[in-house]
Amino acid sequence: FTPTQKQSIIAFLTAKMYPDAPLFAPVNSLLATSYISDKFNKYLVKCGNNIGDVMFEMEKLMHIPGVYTQYLMMTDDLAFDLGVCCLEHFLQKESNNIYTITKFSPKVYKLTATRFNHFKNSSEIIKELQKMCSGEIIDGICVENDRADAHISCDETGNTFNIYVESFSEEYAKDMMDDVLEMFEKLLT
Repeated sequence: FTPTQKQSIIAFLTAKMYPDAPLFAPVNSLLATSYISDKFNKYLVKCGNNIGDVMFEMEKLMHIPGVYTQYLMMTDDLAFDLGVCCLEHFLQKESNNIYTITKFSPKVYKLTATRFNHFKNSSEIIKELQKMCSGEIIDGICVENDRADAHISCDETGNTFNIYVESFSEEYAKDMMDDVLEMFEKLLT
């Protein structure tokens, strides 16, 4: 499975088996889980990009049934494989098979880019970006519209910005990436 398919499977299983459990996803790869959370009317916890950030948010809600199971499926291959067995069960009940995963999670188009910054204060650039796009701050800036999502974060040195864009449409993903890169051109010149 691709990482996006894996996220979709984990979100789908959690939603089907644990009605009270929220879903967790890193902000640089949010769209697949967001789609499942919308479909099942589940609360979505947006986390930082590292697995440690996701685990930190999960630990706060570990008392809710299903959160620990979701954690195991994200971090342990055997637990994920067992989850896939459950997925096959759910899909067989619906007269489907494991290869119809797109039924509950459409293809996600992902683009990444990097921009280097050797001249300006990175925190000032983040502030300016937030003003320009009215983004939410979670481990960087999250920018969403009805067609695509973007996440912009700075590395630990402050010299490199990482840009992640996701959409269910390749065209919309490219448009969002072009918009973000255009904002960077204005800020870094």
